[in-house]
Amino acid sequence: MNLARGVSDSDEVDSTNEEASTSTSDLLTHATSSGDLKALGYLIGLNAEDEMDQSRDATVEHVESESFRAAKEYLRSHKIAEFFQFLVTHMLSKNADNPVEFMLSLLNKCLLYRSGLGEPPLLYDKEHIEQLFNMMDRFGSGYVDYQQYKTGFKTLGLTVFNETPKPSREGLIAKEVFMQELYDAQLNMVRDLVKKNPTSQSKNG
Repeated sequence: MNLARGVSDSDEVDSTNEEASTSTSDLLTHATSSGDLKALGYLIGLNAEDEMDQSRDATVEHVESESFRAAKEYLRSHKIAEFFQFLVTHMLSKNADNPVEFMLSLLNKCLLYRSGLGEPPLLYDKEHIEQLFNMMDRFGSGYVDYQQYKTGFKTLGLTVFNETPKPSREGLIAKEVFMQELYDAQLNMVRDLVKKNPTSQSKNG
């Protein structure tokens, strides 16, 4: 994937990330944030019978309410929506001809990485991050300001990152710091999603 071709500014990349995320996680996000029980229930099969039988008594409705809360907690604690977004974003970036085979291959890479036997399945490698930096550093100074630093994470769809990077010169952030911080944030996100055991980490990261 050529980051330079697909990104002309942060707004365009934000739009790309939003389009990728809506393909799979939109229903989950809407259900968990707005309390749309029917949408989430349909997704996980809890409310399938409701469409056939609307005469349930209060006891059964209470049980379903408990089931819904348990299901919502499961989705939240295991970061199911985030993981679906991760998978779909990868698939869209590759424009896979066979989505099922691509998903299976990607899941296998996740499992291998979790066990310490493979490379982390990152969406952006250091070459992509360097391209992003170079587009921000229009004068080739080797530095960006803090706002550009934050925009870099937003561009890659990363919400958790080091908000206090070590400044290199007059409050500016050097290229090597920028690249390492973005790479580490992306790596930490993947580790969190695949539940990589810290004790099984290998030289692959």
